[in-house]
Amino acid sequence: MSGLREQILRAGLYLGARQVIGMVVSLVGGFLVMDLIGPGEYGLYAAAIGFFTILQLVSQLGIGIYLVRSADEVPR
Repeated sequence: MSGLREQILRAGLYLGARQVIGMVVSLVGGFLVMDLIGPGEYGLYAAAIGFFTILQLVSQLGIGIYLVRSADEVPR
């Protein structure tokens, strides 16, 4: 059992470290973009990103439920 526990802990640490590294890279990228285009234009950039993120989320509403409840098999 200890081998399985070690694998689970190692995998958890790996995923946690990967998540932290991703957040740091994203934060640094955000600061670099803001520095390159300036604070005023960054507001416009952030608004556009927010708008398209909401549009993407709204367009995906119900797709997961449809696929789960679908009686027919979904083609690849």
